Amino acid sequence: ARRIIVMDNDLTDLNIEWIKALRKDKPFSIIHNTYQPQKGKTFRLAPNKKTVLTELWDWAKQMSSLPFENRTSASLICHLRKDVQGIIRALNTNFPELRIKKYHGKSDPVEKAHDFSNVEESWKDVDLVAYTSTLKIGVSCTNPKLNEHSASLTVI
Repeated sequence: ARRIIVMDNDLTDLNIEWIKALRKDKPFSIIHNTYQPQKGKTFRLAPNKKTVLTELWDWAKQMSSLPFENRTSASLICHLRKDVQGIIRALNTNFPELRIKKYHGKSDPVEKAHDFSNVEESWKDVDLVAYTSTLKIGVSCTNPKLNEHSASLTVI
């Protein structure tokens, strides 16, 4: 039987050569996803959870005081669903004027399917997109408002 091996954008030429050697006399195909959403961006690793939350809070305070057309959108990636839910609850309470979308494993599947079918449209009027790390794969949005501020919150 013909096999298809699918790997993500971390696939290297060395990996491909290794697969070829491993399957030397057997037919196979490789689909190489070369999309790199973070290419060209510079990231700074925050030293701890408190720093990420402080910077997010400062961003929310600043953005909530501006008209929507002057705001810069942000994304927040959390490892745990309870973290994303708690953070969004606090932001909604203190900054109700912010337009926030949140996604996690238990989010409404119909809403997720609708939103992810066209993120450009779904997120065009959003200040913050918050999601768990399991939803990061395959999301591609070129909204220029959403390319400057991004935070990743992982509790280890």
